Amino acid sequence: MKTWVKKRLLNRHKCQIINNSLICTTFLTNPMKKEVKISHKYLKTCKKNIQELYERESLNPNIEMLLDFIKRLKKEKILKKKSNILELGGGMGWFSTQLATNSDHVVFTDITQGHLTIAKQYQKLKNVNFETSLIPMQNINSVFKENSFDLVFVSAALHHCSNLKEVYKNVAKVLKSKGKFFVLCEPMVGLFYKNKEIEHVANKGAQDVPYTIRNYLKASNDFFDYELEVSKTVLYYKKNINKIRSSKILKKLFILSNKILTEKSINNFFFKKVYFTFAYFFGRVPVNIILTKKT
Repeated sequence: MKTWVKKRLLNRHKCQIINNSLICTTFLTNPMKKEVKISHKYLKTCKKNIQELYERESLNPNIEMLLDFIKRLKKEKILKKKSNILELGGGMGWFSTQLATNSDHVVFTDITQGHLTIAKQYQKLKNVNFETSLIPMQNINSVFKENSFDLVFVSAALHHCSNLKEVYKNVAKVLKSKGKFFVLCEPMVGLFYKNKEIEHVANKGAQDVPYTIRNYLKASNDFFDYELEVSKTVLYYKKNINKIRSSKILKKLFILSNKILTEKSINNFFFKKVYFTFAYFFGRVPVNIILTKKT
């Protein structure tokens, strides 16, 4: 078993053996209940070293893309100071911290009490403000009013949800007319390439669902129009091929395509066609999904 799989299962196991941080269980299925527990010892360490934790999160391969994404939305005047923003499955709050520097009203949600505690520490560290809410993403309509948000973000968290259509339906409810839902950094499998490692982790109760790009799009059809874009994370992997940990084939592809992978080429029509076809059949490559609420 790959090292990252072992670590993921170990982290999930740690979450399962702590009993005191479970909250909001009314909405949760049994596998999800395992997700919302966190080690108090780990939390205590995080509180003491919150700066170090924040900097460690900043090293994530997707961070460069997320920051660039925020800049682009500001430039296109999609993200404004008065925008009402919701983040789903926000983890420890790093992305909400960035969003809160660009908008006066950001709401961070997660299902783990420990994550909310750390998110509040990040607020103090970076001197920003955002609301926090302990709620599963498929139940946001029970907490937030309809037509109340301009933008909704989810980054590498939607694959933890076993009912995509329910999430999309409720996101559409809380979004304003022509509001946008950004699905970023989601791991994907392909039609012909089933990631046995992800399936193994899922079968062990880690709530990692192996979705294809078709699964993400098909579930959204009733509520959103979609647009796909090549994630700029590919440019990070171009410069750091040794960081690709889950596929030897993907490593070879990045080595072969090193010269043609540029910021300009990833927006080329033909390049995108080939890229998204590869994503459909084999998964594994980073794709951003931009959804606009249907009127």
